[in-house]
Amino acid sequence: MRVIMNDESSCDAIQIADETPSVMDASKCIRQHLNGKFKMSDIGDYEAFLDFQGAPWPVRRAILLDKNPVVTIAISDTSVHLKQIGIVWQDIYLEFDKEPIENKMMLARRCFRDSVHRIPNGFRITRADMKIGTKTIIDRTIDPSDLNKLCVKMTATKEDGTSCSSQMTYYRVNQKQANESSSVKESTFKNIIKW
Repeated sequence: MRVIMNDESSCDAIQIADETPSVMDASKCIRQHLNGKFKMSDIGDYEAFLDFQGAPWPVRRAILLDKNPVVTIAISDTSVHLKQIGIVWQDIYLEFDKEPIENKMMLARRCFRDSVHRIPNGFRITRADMKIGTKTIIDRTIDPSDLNKLCVKMTATKEDGTSCSSQMTYYRVNQKQANESSSVKESTFKNIIKW
């Protein structure tokens, strides 16, 4: 496998060259490292991304207060189960390369149609927003140089062709660290509801 690093600090700088069977086997091996719990450590352009998708200011504020959400990923050869705990929570089970299925996100009060496909070192969720007509591509990949680093790149595109992107970086955590993060989320969410 030949891994090309354009910029060591950037998740989207990783490219896999020569998509031969041995490279695909190596990518599958790396993809298996997606199993586990990950806590967000860095986020870029997320408020602009949410605004682009029509999220009102109070919702954007609430989401941005959630500094370290935890995501749990269980991936197999046939499916992916993604559970995020935080102010924005989601619990999604998708089978690879199947027809899109309907999912709801409570805080956003929106209905989405999601599908999932394998990509080198990870998976891609394609999400169609049934309310405002945006299509969002969400790539989750493991950094081959650091198997504890989860990179997330999201790009939303409207029907008129305009688009907006955001990137997040997560790091693998143990159960105790994940639980500590969840208790902070609960108290933060209660304060937002009072607001």
